[in-house]
Amino acid sequence: MKTTKKNIGLRACVVFAVLVISIFCENGNATEATDYSIASHWLTVPATTNMAVDIFYLYPTSWTSTNPNPEVCAIDNPSMLQKAPQAFAKQATAFEPIGNIYAPFYRQGNLTSNAPAIVAGIPTTDGIAAFDYYIQHFNHGRPFILAGHSQGANVLSNLLAEYMKDNPAVLARMIAAYVIGFPVTAEYLANNPYLKFAEGADDTGVIISYNTQAPDVPPGANPILWGMVGTVINPLTWSRSTTLATTNQGFGSFMPNSTGAYVRVPQYADARIDITHGVLICSTADTNALAHFDTLAGFGIYHNFDYPFYYYNIRSNAANRTAKFLNKYYSTPSGICVDYDGDGKSDLAVYRDGNWAIHTMAGSIIAGGWGEPGWTSVSGDYDGDHKSDLAVYHDGNWAIHTMASNVIAYGWGEPDWTPVPGDYDGDRKSDLAVYHDGNWAIHTMASNVIAYGWGEPGWTPVSGDYDGDGKSDLAVYRDGNWAIHTMAGSIIAGGWGEPGWTPVPGDYDGDVKSDLAVYRDGNWAICTMAGSIIAGDWGEPGWTPVPGDYDGDGKSDLAVYHDGNWAIQTMAGSIIAGSWGEPGWTPVP
Repeated sequence: MKTTKKNIGLRACVVFAVLVISIFCENGNATEATDYSIASHWLTVPATTNMAVDIFYLYPTSWTSTNPNPEVCAIDNPSMLQKAPQAFAKQATAFEPIGNIYAPFYRQGNLTSNAPAIVAGIPTTDGIAAFDYYIQHFNHGRPFILAGHSQGANVLSNLLAEYMKDNPAVLARMIAAYVIGFPVTAEYLANNPYLKFAEGADDTGVIISYNTQAPDVPPGANPILWGMVGTVINPLTWSRSTTLATTNQGFGSFMPNSTGAYVRVPQYADARIDITHGVLICSTADTNALAHFDTLAGFGIYHNFDYPFYYYNIRSNAANRTAKFLNKYYSTPSGICVDYDGDGKSDLAVYRDGNWAIHTMAGSIIAGGWGEPGWTSVSGDYDGDHKSDLAVYHDGNWAIHTMASNVIAYGWGEPDWTPVPGDYDGDRKSDLAVYHDGNWAIHTMASNVIAYGWGEPGWTPVSGDYDGDGKSDLAVYRDGNWAIHTMAGSIIAGGWGEPGWTPVPGDYDGDVKSDLAVYRDGNWAICTMAGSIIAGDWGEPGWTPVPGDYDGDGKSDLAVYHDGNWAIQTMAGSIIAGSWGEPGWTPVP
């Protein structure tokens, strides 16, 4: 009976909140989004974008209101303009070494019992408008991290549920979302199945969340939870385990000194997940010393220190997830991506005599004429916007039409040299590379020239990222023998396959390393860099292997093509079959 009464009460609160919002909006408060083309509506926009990824940050509640009723501040509220930079300094700066940080001002609700419902109105409208403006005008196709705290995290949770549902190609570029200081519930995740919560330190495209408190806070006494039970990850171990993580597992905290300035100190806070109440427990903090920092939240509620307690672990984790994301994107054979719409999935693409026909996994069609009879397709991401470009090669000539409609033309190579595009310098752009009888000549997009001798006449180039450092390696194959010279200078040699088998390197286990893989007449044999063996039957004699990541899970799938027919068995076990192309057209794997 208690549970029933509680549920009725919650429903009543929701109804009341909706009524409050309706009245609030009807009383003349603007519901149109803030204009983010106005420079003063941004807390920070970087002067230069010299890093490969971006950070989009939303600050916590940063304005003063004594009104006991729901209220939303103006975009130029003086107290918000003063306090938002202070929140930025102790939170967003954790990401400074990782990416270019963008932070808008947005209208905020005050702290009343209906705050989450109020935040779902005007603050979320502004947050989504700012993010969309950032995507349209600032992002230029770069991967990004979302970061927010408290009310900012609440807005981010709404943005993830609303904006990302309608923009899967944008979601595919999200490295992670640090939705800290607001509960991310199991119900929320169930209602938004395209969103995933982090399970470890390395997964990407995921949500990270926790709310920190002392161990002796009574159940229901933490107002920051709004009566919800959140899903939690431990920011010291990046594990969902309930095992205590001690301070010696941390990289340092960012705490106020005697003058109030935030400085680096040895790890101040331990961390333990309380699954029952959906919180992160810290037992090492001095509750009395920190009480005056969180006067609104309550004694033992370490809300203002969700970021500072674990500041340097957050920084390290963001760098790690960024590296994993960037490396994974280029883990396909030869470092070539075949994702023409930027949704993180390989597309069905065919080419013939300068004609391209592409059916994306999102269902859109891309058709174009680029190239001439006798030219070979060498698709890759040559401008770094995370979309494959239409590119062709013939006798040392390269012609590239990017998805951004730019044209790149180069002379690099000689007749009889084989094109082997890949990312050899780790700048996330495919480079012009050719191979002949053991000789490699590489012209990077940064205009550097790399020349190597690796291989022998009769060996086939099978470039890929075999050590997971984000750079394509020099690799050759012949009759079951592999010889790999990594860009880091190490040598990998192994026997895998037999004469007559075709090499099909790819990342089949999702560890962001290309694996030794061979195919013949529908038979696949894969030896991963982790040492595991994957064997499968998929295809028929006469079908061409076209491995790629067709479901976006970060693993190369078993895929074959014949005369316009595609048959794909994903590593997750699902089957994708389709017709796209005609006899005589070549698949672009």
